[in-house]
Amino acid sequence: MIRVPILMQILFSISLIISCASAEDSNVKTLKKIAGPPEVNTKEKLLLLLHSSEPKERVKGLEGLLSIGPIGLKALAGELIWGSREAQFLSKCWQGKIEVESGRSLLHLAAANGFENSVGFLLDNGSDVNAKDLKGDTPLYYAMPGGISLEMDVDLIEKKKRLRNTARLLIERGADVNSKNYNELSPLGLAVLGNRFEIVKLLVGAGADMDSRIDRKGETPLFLAVRRDQEVIAKYLIGKGADVNAKDNRGWAPLHMASMRELTDIAKLLIDKGANVNAVNKNGSTPLHMAAIWESPDTAKLLIEKGADVNAKNKSGSAPFHMAAMNELTDIARLLIDKGANFNAVNKNGSTPLHMAAICKSPDTAKLLIEKGADVNAISRHGETPLDRALKAFVEETATFLRAHGGKTGVELKAAKKGK
Repeated sequence: MIRVPILMQILFSISLIISCASAEDSNVKTLKKIAGPPEVNTKEKLLLLLHSSEPKERVKGLEGLLSIGPIGLKALAGELIWGSREAQFLSKCWQGKIEVESGRSLLHLAAANGFENSVGFLLDNGSDVNAKDLKGDTPLYYAMPGGISLEMDVDLIEKKKRLRNTARLLIERGADVNSKNYNELSPLGLAVLGNRFEIVKLLVGAGADMDSRIDRKGETPLFLAVRRDQEVIAKYLIGKGADVNAKDNRGWAPLHMASMRELTDIAKLLIDKGANVNAVNKNGSTPLHMAAIWESPDTAKLLIEKGADVNAKNKSGSAPFHMAAMNELTDIARLLIDKGANFNAVNKNGSTPLHMAAICKSPDTAKLLIEKGADVNAISRHGETPLDRALKAFVEETATFLRAHGGKTGVELKAAKKGK
């Protein structure tokens, strides 16, 4: 009877390839077919095959080295850029057509770790460069942020470099740079999500569609870059001709997002490249509305200087002035007035900018409006005057100021009217 340790040694000498029980018979047959006479499978000859110009020969050399045990594995590690990790990966997982959990092929896993040589060998052996896992991700997705990592202790800078080289190899070997997974996310979208500028340049250079919607939100790569404050990538995409007026599913253009996030340099570049300063989203808001809502004074000034409509109203009837007054942007309010904004404009609730300013802690905007002639006793649809708003908000200083300038409550106005 053969003792168990001896049996294990015999099995080990046959192959280090076997990674899945279901593939064991296939692997053994493959090795027997490749192995040939013992004298042929020397380490030196197999290494020569590994560097052959013929893909089939390289595969034969690889499989031969993996078949001769630790000596072959050590020799292979010496030939690979990432050393023993990649050799061990190949020895455990080499079988290109076997899929693992979640539908990921070995090519997906090799790409995720930046194992460029393994990727090359797998492609030489017929692996599908555009194979999709159960989420629709191709190996190219895995060579970017968000891929599966088999390592936890690698240097991140080195890892990024390896992934970039792996992505380049996949593209050179026919990877579809415009494929989308089942969430409609494209490789370019994934690169932008990960702030991978070098990968973005690589994909754009390989023909990635800069204006394709990259996800179910309908965002373009440029929109996503602006939303995530990635100015370097945004400027690059704008310079490469990305559509500066492309809108997402909410009707937002990149300029809306730049205005909201006070990315004034990006906003200027977008406008210089033809972005519509008066573009409206599905709520009817313009970039100037967004700048006022999100308190982006520098961007608001730029938009006004570039011709933004200071009296544009959104679907609730609010003009940028309403937003500026609500957010105590007194400098913007002054600029709006200088540019002809109607400081008595009413929204669908009948509120004027002074109604909005009345609830602010600082009375500065209210003072500006009164100084410019705003109606101190304008009545909203709910019968409220600016003074009513100030009193309800317990803003004593503003309430006192309004009183001093003729402000009355709605009740007082009704009583006065009846008295007449």
